[in-house]
Amino acid sequence: MKKFKSIILSLFTLILCFTSLQYVHAEETYTISLRNDSLHTYNVYQIFTGESATKNGQPILANIKWGSNAKLDSTHVLKRNVGIDIENKFSEMQKITNESDRRNAVLEYVDLQSTPQTVKKNASIQVEAGYYLIQDTTQLSNSADAKSASILAIVNQDLQIDPKICTPTIETFVFDNEDNTWGKSADHAINETFQIKTSIQFPDDIDMDAYNHYYLQVNSEWNKGLTLEEEAYVQTTQKGTQVATTGRPNSTLYDWSDGPNQAQLTWNDLKVELKKMQGGKVEIVWNAHLNENAPTTNVSINNMSTSTFKSTISFSNDPDKTYDKAPEDCVSKIQSNTVNMFSYEIQNVSYANEIKKENLLSGIGFKLYAQDGVTEIPMYLHNGNYYPIGCMEDWWEDTEALGPNELLADKSTASFLIKGLDVGTYYLKETTTPNGYNTLDPIRLEIRAAHALNQSAVNVELHEVFNGAEGNVNNIISRSGITLPNTGGIGTALFYACGSLLIVCAALMYRKNHTSN
Repeated sequence: MKKFKSIILSLFTLILCFTSLQYVHAEETYTISLRNDSLHTYNVYQIFTGESATKNGQPILANIKWGSNAKLDSTHVLKRNVGIDIENKFSEMQKITNESDRRNAVLEYVDLQSTPQTVKKNASIQVEAGYYLIQDTTQLSNSADAKSASILAIVNQDLQIDPKICTPTIETFVFDNEDNTWGKSADHAINETFQIKTSIQFPDDIDMDAYNHYYLQVNSEWNKGLTLEEEAYVQTTQKGTQVATTGRPNSTLYDWSDGPNQAQLTWNDLKVELKKMQGGKVEIVWNAHLNENAPTTNVSINNMSTSTFKSTISFSNDPDKTYDKAPEDCVSKIQSNTVNMFSYEIQNVSYANEIKKENLLSGIGFKLYAQDGVTEIPMYLHNGNYYPIGCMEDWWEDTEALGPNELLADKSTASFLIKGLDVGTYYLKETTTPNGYNTLDPIRLEIRAAHALNQSAVNVELHEVFNGAEGNVNNIISRSGITLPNTGGIGTALFYACGSLLIVCAALMYRKNHTSN
């Protein structure tokens, strides 16, 4: 009997254990995890709990109760039903289409000072069925990154967070007047006006519209060989809008003659102009020219030297903030590519008869002509180098400073350097010929350059043609005059002397014979 009672008692204990085990697991939990390639961290706030179900294929909650991260007070009590008024308010929130407005409406019921659960790479969490606010809390500190917008979700199955990192992209281009194209490098003569464009494109993602305000600052810098004349235009364009809204933000232009020049344009709130951020664009176009300080690429020895321009953007990186002016910890930075501007120089060396160091020929002079061979390109001399007059800013106001248009070979090096040229064909015509040398036929110079349009690095295929042949150094060879066969030399004088002597002798013999007779 005792054995029977022991068996009954054991069975009863097992039943109680089984029942207790079923009770523990009766409330099902779900996993919230993060995609493994993400380095972001998310806080998960439980606003409501409840019984999960589906309606018309959509997840719903029934018997909704206040969650552990709700704003609790005397009426909002943890695990107590929320009541019909709150349910109606949340039903009305579903009709809000603007992402930031919907998020702000829900935030009224979330205690962000309470302790949330945290999800990050390889660290998932278990949660009850409920309604959750999921916020990106990654520390960015001026990295080229942004936080994803808050997620509002009913969790009634396992959820993997799929971050949407909505960062803008920035590209800078320079216009090549010869090719009529925008690219990453271009050729220009010194003082020739051209345009530089910085383009900022925002992702075509609805999360961009989760920002209440959007801070944007564009910082551009360039080396001292480049002069920015003015902003040609600044425009913001909404997705699908053909007519752009033109505006000019607060801007400051700095001109440092001994260092990088800088320009700064700031929108404290871009959404004043670009109300729909999704797929929008900002473009800044500058008028610019190369100045006398511009480094020049020597085509005679095929070296590369350029003027440069680049931009950096600082932008809002947290759509959950409601600031009017972004604090530093809510701003990220991205730098654009660098564009390169080329201007060219040609080194010309003059020799007598053949290329030898001892045959350097100075004193020879030329003038430069355009491609038609007729239009002269006036020149001026500056620091020992020759420039087309067009390279001198406001040259027409100081014509006396121009000096001679003639390009004279230096006395010691027998060379002359022409700087500030664009690609194209030119002609050198000799205007001063050293005594005893023949005047040269016009010399044809051609500079050709092929640019990779979408390549940021300096990569230009450069060719020079000198009098029909490609070469590395422009050697000008002048031929001296030569002695030709001629008559009227010393033989003729001797002939005349002998003739005169014979005439005198004949006269004397005639006189002697006449006397004898």
